[in-house]
Amino acid sequence: MHWSIKFKTKGFSLVEIVVALGLFSIVSGALIMLLNVGLKLTRDDKARNGALAVATEKMEVIKNLPYNDVGTVGGVPAGDLAAIETVTLNNINYSVYTNIYYIDDAYDGLITTTDLLNTDYKKVKIKVTWNTANSSAPVVLVTNIVPQGLEEDSSDETGTLWLEVYDSTPAPVVNANISIVNNYSTPLISMPTETTDENGQFILPGAPISTQNYEIIVTKDGYSTAQTYSEDVVTNPHPDPAHLSVGVDSITTKSFFIDLLSTLNITAKTYDTDAVVPNFTFTLIGNKIIGTDSEGAAIYKYSQEQTTDANGLVSLADFEPDTYNITIDNVTTGYDFAGSNPYLPMVLAPNNTTNLVIYLAPHTNYTLLVTVQNPDGTILADASVHLYKTDLTYDQTLTSNAYGQVFFTPLETTIYNLAISKVGYQNYLTEINVTKQEQQTISLATS
Repeated sequence: MHWSIKFKTKGFSLVEIVVALGLFSIVSGALIMLLNVGLKLTRDDKARNGALAVATEKMEVIKNLPYNDVGTVGGVPAGDLAAIETVTLNNINYSVYTNIYYIDDAYDGLITTTDLLNTDYKKVKIKVTWNTANSSAPVVLVTNIVPQGLEEDSSDETGTLWLEVYDSTPAPVVNANISIVNNYSTPLISMPTETTDENGQFILPGAPISTQNYEIIVTKDGYSTAQTYSEDVVTNPHPDPAHLSVGVDSITTKSFFIDLLSTLNITAKTYDTDAVVPNFTFTLIGNKIIGTDSEGAAIYKYSQEQTTDANGLVSLADFEPDTYNITIDNVTTGYDFAGSNPYLPMVLAPNNTTNLVIYLAPHTNYTLLVTVQNPDGTILADASVHLYKTDLTYDQTLTSNAYGQVFFTPLETTIYNLAISKVGYQNYLTEINVTKQEQQTISLATS
């Protein structure tokens, strides 16, 4: 009898192959990610160690200098050390920032109390940054440099510059960048990289005395800018604020205000059909001033012409918070201002997006825009606004819209009666002499 044995070989199904390949891809991907992370950490450690070596070497050089030589070019105190320089090590370019400034120690009293000599010792701060694919936080070293004997005045003609930075709440702005320049001191002062502390302050003892020569600019990423301004007979004869002065043994204090930037979108539309108005030019004016001209008129920080695009829109991103108004050249544009939502002047709050619609009417010589509001200044919609002449040759009643406004056009140059009423409010009656494109804001008293 013959016996035969058959073996059946079972292969892998398509599903099993797909699952195996998927698991292999996941494991391989994880291993590659771990490898990349490890390489990045290794490179970053190498770069950080190099930065630490650069900072340490710089600090040792400073520690071995005579006390009076510890200072930076263009700094206070002044010296021969570079405030900003580039050092290359292991094929990596490092930016080295050296800040040296006097410290007023509370041990012997502060300049704000009884201590007239507030240059007690020097603080040195060295920051090293680098720009690689995976740059981490900079390396920072800080130390104090103390004179061998008693504290010595940096000069017999110095004072203190005390700068404070706030937002509009007001709250201190930490790590705001302060640039200090004085082109008339000896030696020249150029300090571009100072920053405010946790109180929003930067204090500069030992500043050489000078009259309206300290130029200050305050900035921070994502914030508006504040600064002092030069006196110019033509463009700004009376700057506000002017460049700062420092007197002997005195403190010059100045506060600056900056805020998170916002976005302002302005759309121009017709007041009767709500159609957009393209290529319309107007002037946008802020409320902040930087001085006055020879006749005492305000010079505004922001005053610029804007023109709407094909969609009737002007979009201003990264825009400074302020109170803004709009002026129109009626003759050139052929339009009169017929209202806005929200009504003007409008407040652009910090870190905010505001959509402003301005309404336009065909230009006529005499118009009247009435804004009706509550006693607290909020808008008052659905009020009955009656404009008429005594002889009733003109008699029209309109209802205030959602933004509290009504617009009368065309009118004559004459005296009109204006009556406003709304349930729950006292009736209002006055005379208005229309001589141009008039605007009236009227508050109704509650009953």
